[in-house]
Amino acid sequence: MHPIKPPEIPSDVPEISDIVPVILAGGAGKRLWPLSRRSRPKPYLKLGRQYSFLQNTLLRASGMKSPIIVASADHRELIIPQLQEMGDDVARKTELIFEPVGRNTAPAIAAAAHWLTRKNPIILVMPSDHVIKDNDKFLSAILNALHIVDQDKIVTFGVVPKYAATEYGYIRKGEMIADGVYAADHFHEKPDKSRAAFYLNKGEHLWNSGIFLGRTETFLNAFRQFDPELSNNTYASLSAATRYTNSIFLDKSNYEKIEPISIDHAVMERTSNLAVIPVDMRWCDIGTWGALGRHMLGI
Repeated sequence: MHPIKPPEIPSDVPEISDIVPVILAGGAGKRLWPLSRRSRPKPYLKLGRQYSFLQNTLLRASGMKSPIIVASADHRELIIPQLQEMGDDVARKTELIFEPVGRNTAPAIAAAAHWLTRKNPIILVMPSDHVIKDNDKFLSAILNALHIVDQDKIVTFGVVPKYAATEYGYIRKGEMIADGVYAADHFHEKPDKSRAAFYLNKGEHLWNSGIFLGRTETFLNAFRQFDPELSNNTYASLSAATRYTNSIFLDKSNYEKIEPISIDHAVMERTSNLAVIPVDMRWCDIGTWGALGRHMLGI
């Protein structure tokens, strides 16, 4: 297992080593059925390769602080062996927040943010089932984002589109607010073919990667503003959680009160504090059989 060396960064901004990765692994395994299924969702598949999607996501966070994985309690027996494969140190230091029921990405992020609130670290929210083939460019984009996260900004990383994709959502760039950093002007749902071609040709739109960077308190303030009930219920669920070594089992009675909602719908489409950095990092969300085929062929 070879850690990825982080780039050097200026001394007047936070370092990549200050970031806490928050890895979302709570999917139900429906989109690549029957290869991926509820009992073994996509993050835990290796697809004939050395590491699973989850393990590669952890490798991508090498050089950062010990990660937090938010996952379904049903998948604890899948996660633990994969962490142990990465070494005793990784298995010991990785914190696990287990959801009693799936409630999409917003509650998962809120639970992790509440857990970290006293230290208010920068968190890097990453889905556990994506592919990034050019990690150097990803790390460079994170480096650029570190300059503005202390301005109450959440930064997302928009992927420079390579074709008129209909399987991804899009983000339209707004005005430039710093070198290589833009206001996130508008989110667009997955388009049809003609709309996707329009986005590609216009050159103002980026694929929505679902990766976010920001201070914990910035995330929590957004939850409190836009969905206070979600914030309160995740806090209550965490307060009543059961702790076992490095595993936190959220309280079901409070967590199941939460309406399922994505982070995009709960916060990102509503806040004015979202910035986007375009990055060409050979990214892929393998959510369809076509995307899986392109990944396996190295396209």
